[in-house]
This record gives sequence, structure tokens and C-alpha cells, in this order.
Amino acid sequence: MNTLRTCFLCLTLFAAASCTQDPLDPQTITDQGREAMVGVSLRAVPESNGMPSSRAITDDIEEGTAPDYEVTDFWLLEYNDRGLMIGSPRYYVMSEFSDGMAVPIILPPAGTEYKCVVLANTHSEGFSATLGNATTLEKLKVLCKNIRTQQDMYNAGTNDLLMNCVVPVTSATSALDCQLYRNIAKLTLRLTNKEGSNVQINSVQLRNVPDRQFYVDQLYADAPAPSPTAGEAGFIDWEVEDCQIAAGEPMKELIYYLPRNRRGENGSSLESQKNVDAPAYATFLEIMAEDATRHTPLRYRFYLGQNMTNDFNIIPNRHYVLPITISDKGDASADNRVEDMGEVELAESNSYLINPLKGDVQTLYSVPITRINKFWGSSDGLLDLTDDNTLSATTEWVAEVIWQDQPMRLINFCSKDGSVADGNTDYSSTGESFFYFKPIDGAFGNVVIGVRKKTGGKDEYLWSWHLWITDYKPEYTTAWQEGVYAYPVEGGHVHRYAGNSTGTNVWDTEYANKYIMDRNLGASAANNSDYAGSCGFYYQFGRKDPFPHSSTTLYDIEGNPQTTFTASNNDCIERSAGTAYFYMGVKRPYSFYYSGSSDWVRENPYISPIIQWNNPTWYTSDSGKSLFDPCPPGWRLPVNGTWDLFSQDNAVDVDGNGTVNSSDFTAANGWYFYMKPNGIAGDKAAYYPTSGYRSIASGAIYNERSNGYYWSASSFGASHGYSLVFSSDFATLQYLSFRGSGYPVRCVQE
Repeated sequence: MNTLRTCFLCLTLFAAASCTQDPLDPQTITDQGREAMVGVSLRAVPESNGMPSSRAITDDIEEGTAPDYEVTDFWLLEYNDRGLMIGSPRYYVMSEFSDGMAVPIILPPAGTEYKCVVLANTHSEGFSATLGNATTLEKLKVLCKNIRTQQDMYNAGTNDLLMNCVVPVTSATSALDCQLYRNIAKLTLRLTNKEGSNVQINSVQLRNVPDRQFYVDQLYADAPAPSPTAGEAGFIDWEVEDCQIAAGEPMKELIYYLPRNRRGENGSSLESQKNVDAPAYATFLEIMAEDATRHTPLRYRFYLGQNMTNDFNIIPNRHYVLPITISDKGDASADNRVEDMGEVELAESNSYLINPLKGDVQTLYSVPITRINKFWGSSDGLLDLTDDNTLSATTEWVAEVIWQDQPMRLINFCSKDGSVADGNTDYSSTGESFFYFKPIDGAFGNVVIGVRKKTGGKDEYLWSWHLWITDYKPEYTTAWQEGVYAYPVEGGHVHRYAGNSTGTNVWDTEYANKYIMDRNLGASAANNSDYAGSCGFYYQFGRKDPFPHSSTTLYDIEGNPQTTFTASNNDCIERSAGTAYFYMGVKRPYSFYYSGSSDWVRENPYISPIIQWNNPTWYTSDSGKSLFDPCPPGWRLPVNGTWDLFSQDNAVDVDGNGTVNSSDFTAANGWYFYMKPNGIAGDKAAYYPTSGYRSIASGAIYNERSNGYYWSASSFGASHGYSLVFSSDFATLQYLSFRGSGYPVRCVQE
């Protein structure tokens, strides 16, 4: 942090030779009041203590001793009692300090009050173009500066901060005392790692920061929480700041500046419970550390605010001093600010959303293999009962990567204690209920892992799992807001699609208080600028395993091109002719079964209306969803009706019925479907790429960049499933597709 000027200034202003004083509009003067020369004084208001709690450290913030910033220039604007600008914005450059210099001000008629607005430190006479648009107070109020990094909090490449004030003017005003408020708050973090803590602190990151500061922040001084709203600002995370502190090392002090973020309060009275029900978009500090003995990750999250217990408000011109002392790693069961990320035992599922950490210290994940015996131990007639495919306490088995979509290592198989053997390519065990892995730091992609008996071949997998390794974290627990359809999460958004006034749509009933992901399962992106990354994978109806998109090259665990499968197929996935028995889809998760008939399987248990892909009456998992649902824990396949309100009719030209026009379609490689009812513009955030499909006749991929196809979990009869299908000129929201086709899927919250 640069050393900045350290005295509060009582400043006299005068117009230097370079300043501008445009003549006031004579008509405005005649109509509204009279011009007078009024003395103007500027002084920066001392920072107030932002955290007046017993835990807060009270800085000396008396005038002349606390940090402050130089005022180099200012704009002066006036608005009448109706909120209309009077005259033109005037710019003054300060060249000496004297008090009370007179400048032309319009005084209102008796009994009326105008407002004089001062904006300091724009460092630009050219800023008049921006202020010239602020013809009303309401327009001035929304003018803002975009924030991407902390350096953006300063202005014009300097260490100066924008300041502002709003001063009333009456007919009797003879002098203006302009008390300038900083547009931002200051945060001082004092981080101590106590001797004997057995913790190594690694980094600090400020998160959920509004992405703009308003030029005249004082106009928001009385705004209630939440302010800004999600519609007024986005929220970003600043860069991770390296902050290595071993136990017993001296305290480190970090300084941050951040814009207004008033989020309100919750009912907590304990510091350890402040994070419970934290308001959406509340700003917090994330400290990454590690257990110095186990070398496993720890995460601490401290929400900012006026106190350490229940307040989440960041108010400009206040100084928040946050002392944090790590005395031990903490008890995550008693203190929700603490997260021990050393080992995560994953829930039973077919796929997992994995978020690798940045750095060498990674979480150890354990994957349960109990689904093997749950499936193969059944006496259902759809199984291959000629062989014993269950695992006993003495059965030797191996977990290995079947394929991955990146030319680098994405995971390391580990022993139960988290150790990694150099060059390991699988995990072997006898009778255990888990296999173990760690993601590679910063490596994102998709991995399919299969478990087989050591004596079994590559076509004898007993079960398989999909690891979706991504920076996308779609968990969102705050209650949805009426009329809001996109909610920011780490790495993207989650969505709600519009319900209807009758309360009969799935978003009003089954999906009340639920969200849907903003991207396809397995996708690395959710926007038209990255079509290939947005497509995700294909799934045959009723199957849990993904099949790659045509732009996907497959690799082995080391990142070498995959050679195991049929070489004639560019996508490296076997295409097996002839319909299969259901168990064959388990044993050969890489085989896309095709026959030209309606289904991939001879005896498909997903028969409408009783049994659906996401929740059949057979092989139901403990969570209540199908043993073959491909979505991660906490998520499931969407039902028919999910897309009903994208347009008003079932099969019509989508123009004017809930989507963008056809010219946007071509450029977008898909549709941005409106999520608001009746195709209201401005909320077209649900991007569905035209990813094409895999054919039931050949397994080949067709209609990329021209058509989109998406499975629901709802079946129809013995051969069809409901789907969303669209092209440039139509969208069919309940299309009946053959179940042997390979379509992408999108997951909704359980």
C-alpha cells in the first residue's frame, strides 16, 4: 500500500487559470433565483469508527492524525427544489489553500431550498461530458465508477479517493461549508497467527465486493438495506493476496478500500455464529490456511460490518478495524467461520462437483463405492446374474481413470491418509468402501473413473463416476426474491425461470425456492463466446455416464491422447451396434449403444408415468433420486415443464415469445432465453447452446450450431422422453424424443 497524505485539510478553493467557469444559463437564473458570490470552504470529514464493538480496535481518528487524502480539484453542481440541474457543472483546480473563496452560486427564492453538490478528485476537466448527462438528481445518483480491482478505488492513476458532499442552499446562504465524505470505507485487517497454533496462514481474499462506487455516494446515505441491490451493482471477488504467516510470526496489517455495501443485520449474538444466514452479497474476508501437521487446507470466513456479531453493513467514510487472531485451527462444529477442508467424504452419487484450491495444499476426497453392491446385489431381472459382480471383504478391486477431457493430470489417486505416490495411475484395495483422490491445484476439467475387479477387463466395470472439476459453485441457499431470475454464485449464476399467475407451473410448485444451474452438466462456461466450453456432455435417457461433445478430445490420467477405445471414432468413444441390456450400460460406461430403434436398451425400466429417470421406483438411492441420475449431490434432472414459460406456446416461432430474435441466434450459437414472463427484455440470461445430439442410428453427432436438444427426466411410454428442442426459428418445449438419442442435461436443485 502506498504511503498517502496524512492530514485532514481545511481548504480554500479558487479557480486556477486552467479551471472552467461556464456562464450560468440566463433563463434558468431568471426563472429560478438569483446569482450571488458565496464563499466556499471544503474540509474532509474525519473517518468514524466503523466497528464500535468490544472486539474492535479504536484507532486515533482525530482530525490531523488519521490517514486522509489530498483534494486536488472539484466539480460544483446545483439542483433546484424539483431535482433539476441549474446551469452547468463547474470545475475548479486547487492551487493554494485559503479559506472562504467566493464562487458564483444560484440562491433560490425565499422559502425554497436548492442543493449544491461537490464532487472532488475526478482529475479531469473532461469529466464534464459525464456530468452533463446528470440533468436531474436521480440521474446524478446512478452515475458510478466501475470497480474491478482495489486499484480502481483510487482515481486516475493516483492515490486520491473520490469525495463528495450535498449541501442545502437557501435564499439566506452566504457561505457554504462543504464537508466532504469519502466515497469508500477503509478496512484495516490485523492478522495474528499465535505461537503454537499449528496453523500456517497462506492467503487473504476480499469477496463479494460491489463492482462500482457511486460518484455522489451521499445520495445513498439514507438508503435502507440492501443497498446496492443486485440490480444496481454486480459483486466481484478481488485477487487473492499472498499472506504467508507461520505460527508465532509478527502480526501483519493489510489495508483495503471498498465501496458502500449495506446488507442489513441478522439475529446472531455470537461471533462464532455470525456467518449463519449471512445476507446475500454481504462482503467477507476469506483466509486460506493449512493444518501444519497434516498439510491439509483450512478456510476461515469473516463477514464484515459494524460489529463482529450480527451487522453486515459497510458504510463509506468509516474505518473498520478487524483484528483476527488464529490461536488454533478452530472447531468447525462450533464455529461456522471455520471450515476444515482436510478430508471430504462425498455423498453417494454418480457425479461430483469438485472445486480445486489454489496452491499445493488440496482437499482429500473419499468416494463411496457402495452403489456397486446396491445395484449388483439386487435380484432384478434386468441384471446379468451369470457372474458375481458384488464386492466382498476379500475382493481385490481397482479404481482407474477411464477418460478425461484435458491434456494434463487433473487428479492424483491417494492412500487413505492422503499421501500421494509418484506417478500413480490408479487406486487398488481390498474390501474397502471408498477410493481416494486429490485434485491438482488450478486444473479444471472432467474425469470419468471406473471401479472393476482386479481380474476384470476394461469392459467389466462395476460402477463409474464423473468428476466435474470446476470453479463453478452453484450452491445458493438464500431465499429467492420475487421478480429476480439470476443469482450470482462463485464462477457464474444460478437461475429461476418465470412462474405464472395461476401457480400451476413447476417453478411455482415443485421448484418453489429451488434453482437451476446456468450451464450444462460438465460445461466449463455458460456464454456464447465459449461455445465449445458451454456444450457439456451428452447422455442417453436413463444412463448416468457422459459422452463427449465433438470438440472434446479424450486423454488418459497422464494427459496423453486416449487409445483404449475404437480408433476409428474421432471422439474415442465406442459406438456399439444393437440394443443392450441395462446392465451392459453399467459395465461399459464408454459405449454409446445405437440400433436405429427408439431406445438404447431392450428392457428400459423408465416407463411413464410411474417411473421417471430422476426418481424411479426401482434402485432408489437414499436421497430419493434415481441410482442413475447423472447430477451431483443436491441436484437432480429437471422434470417436464421446466421450460414451459420460455415462450407462450408449445411449438411456435420463438420471436416475440420469450427469446431473442433470430439474428441473435446465429451469433450466439444458441438461445439466450428470457427468464421473465412474456419475454420481457433485459433478463435473457439463460444461455442454451445449440450443442446438437448423438444419433440413435449411428452414435454420430448431428446439428451442432443449428439445433439444441435437452433431456428432462420425464418419460413417455416405452420409447420416448420429454425434451426441450429448438433451432433458429422454433422452440418446442415438450418435445417427445427417442430415448436412444444422446442429449445434454441441466441440473436443478433437489
